[in-house]
Amino acid sequence: MKGWSCYVGAAVAALCCAAASCAHAWLDGAKIETAVYVSSSEGSDENPGTREAPLRSFEKIPRKNAGIFLKSGDVFYGPLNGLENCAVDSYGNGAKPVVSGFKRLKNPDAWEMLPGGIWRLDMSRRENFEGHSGGEASAPGCFNNIGAIYDAASDSVRGRMVKRMEDLKDDWDFFTSAEHRLEKLGGEPFRYLYVKLGHNPSEGADLHFTPYLSGVERLRDCVVKNIAVKGFGRHGVTQASGCVFDGLDVDVIGGSIQVGYPNWVRLGNGFEFWMSGEAGGGNNNFNVVENCTVSRTFDCGATIQGMGKKLGGVRGVKFLNNRFYRCRQAFEHWLRTDEGEISVEDCEFSGNLAWEMGENEFSSPYPCDLGLLSYDDASRPIKISGNTFYGSGIYFGENWSSSIGNNTYYVFKGQGLHLSYNKKLPDIYAGGDADIAAYRLRLGDTTSAIHIVDRGDMGLRRKLLDGEFSYVKGLQKKKAAAD
Repeated sequence: MKGWSCYVGAAVAALCCAAASCAHAWLDGAKIETAVYVSSSEGSDENPGTREAPLRSFEKIPRKNAGIFLKSGDVFYGPLNGLENCAVDSYGNGAKPVVSGFKRLKNPDAWEMLPGGIWRLDMSRRENFEGHSGGEASAPGCFNNIGAIYDAASDSVRGRMVKRMEDLKDDWDFFTSAEHRLEKLGGEPFRYLYVKLGHNPSEGADLHFTPYLSGVERLRDCVVKNIAVKGFGRHGVTQASGCVFDGLDVDVIGGSIQVGYPNWVRLGNGFEFWMSGEAGGGNNNFNVVENCTVSRTFDCGATIQGMGKKLGGVRGVKFLNNRFYRCRQAFEHWLRTDEGEISVEDCEFSGNLAWEMGENEFSSPYPCDLGLLSYDDASRPIKISGNTFYGSGIYFGENWSSSIGNNTYYVFKGQGLHLSYNKKLPDIYAGGDADIAAYRLRLGDTTSAIHIVDRGDMGLRRKLLDGEFSYVKGLQKKKAAAD
């Protein structure tokens, strides 16, 4: 496998140079022992895994020291996880291969009509579904903890999740469970999905559901390139250390109820790097995410966060030159510990583009729907620079990056320039030059360009869509075609 080893080594070297650091991922091409091809459309798990005779699924792929090629245009149902010193890439022509969590309803008659315009769907009846219809979940019995209803016919996320059955009032409101405590779940707590609607929800729709899973997780010292991750109710990519993610498309992520959390809350980030333990211990450190597109996440597009009794800190986590489209926020950071100091070294969110954060299609607006979010208990030296945001406020949180500047913001009138979650600081909204000055004074950000613009300024919108935000045109064109 000498040729493959050379390919991997060259690819990782190039990525390291692009990230201006080779400490984040040291994928050792000399350890790559095999190359495996996988095709859901042409493969079989009885095949040897060559390009001419590929495997069909992730079940038989090697998990260590392997090059793993996924066939372009194919859809692979279920998570890609548990890899060490591996390189994942696409092969062949066509669209990026999709790692999908979607559970698709193939039988429209599976809906049961209840009084009051409520429709009930038994999620345990596997014969009514295709795609990813069962298997491992992030908590026992919680696979059908659905985070979103996605209509492939219109490329839209439908409805608003409510906490109680009695809250089903508007069209497409949906309910799964009021219980979230592990010790109280028992049985099949998420067996039924309830939707409020005046007609069968499948009428004129092609409905898919996102289960309580993450798409790509538990990776160490890997490179993942040129794939798509779509339709997972927890996170798109999580639990990675020493990895490079390059050219991924991450879409329709999150919304599931966070099982085991003290309160009823929902979760779901595009890239979540959760820190615990001592700094440099390998837990979610030294990850680079670049040239990716992250869209329609219930929560953040990208995060650096974590807590622990002895949380030493975080090193080498970078989000570079990515595109964010209609996530709740583009970037979130917060770190907390009960003992000692938290160190942050060589971490950044730079060169990214973010379009209309907060408008994430999940129909559950929060006050923190801004471009940047912090729940930090102190200011952290996370570099936030060279980014461009359009159509969202700037920062939410009591403590913010101590290394922020040289960004460009197009903020709609009335949106927040800086909002305080515990209200110890007065909120600053976008109204005029005095508000911009107040923002600069508070955050120490004297170098960013801040433009307060009208939501209806179509000239500016077209200019941006024809310029650096041209990727948005492609996403909107795809949606228009579905409509």
